[in-house]
Amino acid sequence: MNNITMKQLPIEERPQERLLNVGAEALSNAELLAIILKTGTKEETVLQVAQNVLMLDNDNSLFNISKLDVKQLMEVKGIGITKAVQIKAVFELAKRISKPKIQRSKIKCSNDVYELLKHECVNETKEKMFVISLDIKNYVIKLTRIATGGTTKVSVSMGEVLSEPVKLQANAIILVHNHPSGDTKPSNADIDFTYRLCEASNILSIDLLDHIIISDRGYTSLKEKGIVG
Repeated sequence: MNNITMKQLPIEERPQERLLNVGAEALSNAELLAIILKTGTKEETVLQVAQNVLMLDNDNSLFNISKLDVKQLMEVKGIGITKAVQIKAVFELAKRISKPKIQRSKIKCSNDVYELLKHECVNETKEKMFVISLDIKNYVIKLTRIATGGTTKVSVSMGEVLSEPVKLQANAIILVHNHPSGDTKPSNADIDFTYRLCEASNILSIDLLDHIIISDRGYTSLKEKGIVG
């Protein structure tokens, strides 16, 4: 028996035809995912397979599903490596569409940094660290990802943080990293590193304007905590 395809479903249940007739915004998450998957299994329609993917998260949250890796997606019957990769690719495209334009963005406050980088940070299971190089008017010259660590820490040297800003002749920098745990409270290691970075950047005549920790729950500015500047 062949896999159940879209065309074998009753016409009123076919997601592709429904999208053409009523628009993509009218379709459920399962229907949109079914269009990507195209085929089901011998036992289940593609819509049922799509719903099973969504059920990998208790709340059927697309945000949480997007965090799953290829192996986790393949736990669903009917999702092989090709379909799992397709799902990951779609989520990555959605992530890139939602990213703001970084270069020539002006940083006026810590929330500007959060809005600029939340799409890079809130959907991650590993810690990542970024440095934002700024000109004299606080316009972004370049955003540089300098390290990726584990689930609880990321290790970098002063040279790794300051290398790109020095090359770019940046007037100031902002350090950013994420906490996958969701708790944005700075650790003792975060605070100690910030103090040392402030001293090192001052020697190079580069101002450390802030160190911001981002998570799914929001962010913490070490400048607003009185730790920076």
